[in-house]
Amino acid sequence: MTENDFRNKTVCVTGAGRGIGNSLALRLAQLGAKVIAISKTDKNLNELAAQNNNIIPVCVDLSDWKAT
Repeated sequence: MTENDFRNKTVCVTGAGRGIGNSLALRLAQLGAKVIAISKTDKNLNELAAQNNNIIPVCVDLSDWKAT
């Protein structure tokens, strides 16, 4: 296993709908990780998931205790 080998790993990325979170989720998936991509809105999540089969989109507001 190398430093950037994420095969057989699962990671959660919050803020995956845009910006750094979006880029990080895609890059980790490209490196072989199963990525649980979390965002408050599903606006960009489905588009992100369509780019890589290792990305699982989850739309949830983590600040809303009752919703989680």
